[in-house]
Amino acid sequence: MNGISNTHAMLVNGPGPITVARTVIGQITLPAGGPWKIHNVFAQVVSSSPVVAQMVGGSYGLQTVSGDISPNPSPSTFPAYEQGSSLGAFTNSPVCPLNLFEVDWTAAGKSVIDLYAELDIAVTNVPEWLIGIIFGLSRPAVRPIRFCDHVQMTGLLAPATAVGTITLSQNATRITGVCAIGSFAGVRTTVEEMLGFVTLTSDDVQLPPLQLPMNNAFGAGVGAAINAPDIGAINFIPVDIPVKGGARINITRTLNIALTVAANCTVYIAYE
Repeated sequence: MNGISNTHAMLVNGPGPITVARTVIGQITLPAGGPWKIHNVFAQVVSSSPVVAQMVGGSYGLQTVSGDISPNPSPSTFPAYEQGSSLGAFTNSPVCPLNLFEVDWTAAGKSVIDLYAELDIAVTNVPEWLIGIIFGLSRPAVRPIRFCDHVQMTGLLAPATAVGTITLSQNATRITGVCAIGSFAGVRTTVEEMLGFVTLTSDDVQLPPLQLPMNNAFGAGVGAAINAPDIGAINFIPVDIPVKGGARINITRTLNIALTVAANCTVYIAYE
């Protein structure tokens, strides 16, 4: 191993509430060690079967189950929205951007945290949520990009699937950003959403846990005419990962469901 990453990310993914009641989507346990600086929270929400008169979205947040987090992160609710209500017999396929926000909490190693969601209005069909945190021993600085490389794959499977391996330049010293872009690679199927994340591993640097959300998620459309959504603003997630020149970074993609229309995933790694 060349070293240990100063940036880690953990997330949960699962069905959310259909009422306005706060619902725990999942629980994470921070690694041993630390203390950990939690510096970002993120979420996305999508619907697999939207109803034209209902908007989809609301708030997400975290609450401590055990372990010390300072300051106490309650209350801590942040916005995440997929779409507003529609009028007519169909809804277009919406895009849910990455709702990523900076925070400032310090957590002890092995702290246990619940990640929860709550809707603004009740809905008929269950939406799917992805919620997580980004943390490390310190907050990464936002750095200009000196080198940037990418890998790409297209597939249908939900379980972790290889996107590819990026071999960094021999001059590389530090990974500074990661950006994963998802999109459909064929004619859309109604009542089929796409929500997922990428995982980075390496034999050359100790990366895990490092589960990062894609820059966008896609809700399902309903009806005979479904227009394409915009990709949305593209941003790199700042990270701070010391590496040696020529390090190989392996990337996999995980989706919430298996698809009938293939989805493309392109992952960019920025480094210096």
